Amino acid sequence: MRGDGARSDQMSRLLRVGLGAVWVYEGLVPKLLLPQPALVSLLADRLPVGTDPVLLLRLAGFAEVALGLALVLGWHLRMVAALQSVGIALLTLAAAIALPQSLTASGGALGKNAALCAAGCCLWVLAGPRDAAPPSRRADLLSLLLRVGLGITWLYAGAVTSWLAPGPAEASIVSRTGLLTMSHPAFRHWLGLLEVALGVALLVGVSVRELAAIQVATLLMLTVIVGSTSPRYLTDPLGSLSKNLGLIAAALGQYLLGGGRWSLEEWLLRRSWMRRWRVVTGLSRSRLQALAMQHLYAMQGQAAGDVRLRDVLVRLEREEADRAADLDHLARRHGRSWIPCAPLAWGIGGGAGFVTVILGTRASLVFALWAERHGVARADGIAALLPSEDGISVRALRAIQHQDEQHVQLLQEQLRRLPAARPRGRQR
Repeated sequence: MRGDGARSDQMSRLLRVGLGAVWVYEGLVPKLLLPQPALVSLLADRLPVGTDPVLLLRLAGFAEVALGLALVLGWHLRMVAALQSVGIALLTLAAAIALPQSLTASGGALGKNAALCAAGCCLWVLAGPRDAAPPSRRADLLSLLLRVGLGITWLYAGAVTSWLAPGPAEASIVSRTGLLTMSHPAFRHWLGLLEVALGVALLVGVSVRELAAIQVATLLMLTVIVGSTSPRYLTDPLGSLSKNLGLIAAALGQYLLGGGRWSLEEWLLRRSWMRRWRVVTGLSRSRLQALAMQHLYAMQGQAAGDVRLRDVLVRLEREEADRAADLDHLARRHGRSWIPCAPLAWGIGGGAGFVTVILGTRASLVFALWAERHGVARADGIAALLPSEDGISVRALRAIQHQDEQHVQLLQEQLRRLPAARPRGRQR
C-alpha cells in the first residue's frame, strides 16, 4: 500500500541519516581531526614493531567516514547495512576483550551498540524486496528489532553503569552540570531505576510511542548538557555522545512504527476494557490538541502580517474551539479521562505559538500542518478501536477527521502562497 511504502521510505531515511552521522562523526573527529592519544597508545601496544599507529588510525577514520556517507546516500544499502551491523558487533567484542574497563565506561557507550546494531538490521530489512513479506509483517519485525535494541541499551545503562559498576566519571559529569539537588548515590539509584524501567517497558512493548518521544527528548537533553559541561566526551573514542544520534533516529523510527503485533500493548488491545480505555484517552488527547491548536492559531493570527493569512488563522481558531466542544461531548459518551486538558493546552499551545511566531510564518504553518496531520491519524486510530455497533460515535469522529483534513488543505494552500525563500546574501 502507498501509506506503507511512504512510511518505509521515511523509516529508511531516518535510520540512514542517524547511523551515517554516527560513523561520519566517529571517523572524522576522534580519528582524523583530533586523533585521541588513548586510541594511538592502544594500537601501538598491540601492533607489530615498526607499524605506524597514527596512520592506521587515520585509515580507520577514512573507512568509517566512507561507511557513514554510503549509509546517508543509500549506496548499496543492504550490503552496507549488513556491514555496519557486523562491524558494530565485532568492535563491541574487540573492545570488551582489549579494554574490559570499557564495559563500565561512563555513558554506556558499548550498551548503545545494541540499538545501533538493531537499527542496522532494520535498514537491511527495509532495503530488501518489498514483496518478500506483507507490509504489516515487516512493520512488526522492524518494531520488534528496535524495541529489543533500545530496551537492551537502557537496561545496560541502568543495571551496569548506574548500579553494578558506577565510576567516578559519572559523579564528575553530574556535578559539573550544577543541576543536582540530591546526593550522587541517591541520584544514581533513581536514574538507574528509571533506565531499567524504560528498558523493560520497551522490551515487553508498553506505551511504545510515548516512550519513544521520552527517549528523543531525554537523549537530546543529555547530549546538549553533557556536551556543553563536559566537552571532552565530544571526542570520546567510544562514542558515548555521538552514538546518541543513532539512538535518536531509532527512537523516532519506533515512534513511527508503534509497538507492533508482538508487544504487550497489542495483546492488551484485544481486551475490551483496554480498548475502551484507549478510546477515552485518545479522545482526551484529541481534545487537548484541539484546545492547544486554538491557542496556537490565536497567537499566530495576532502576529500574521498578511490579511488573508490572518483570516484563515482566525477561522481555524474558531473551528478548533468547536472541535474541542464536539470531542468533549463524544468523550462523555465513553467516560472521562484523568488528563487535565485545559491547563495543559494553555501551556502547550502558548509555548508552541510563542516559538513558531519567533521562527516565522513558514515555520508556523509547517508546525500547524504537522499537528493537523497527526490529528487525522489519531482520529483514524480511535475509530478503529470503537465497536462496530457504536455508529453514532464513529460518524461523529469521521466528521471531526474530515474537518482536520480540510485544515490540512487550507494550511497547504497558505504554504504554497508564501514566496520562495531568498538567498541570505540578498536579504536585508
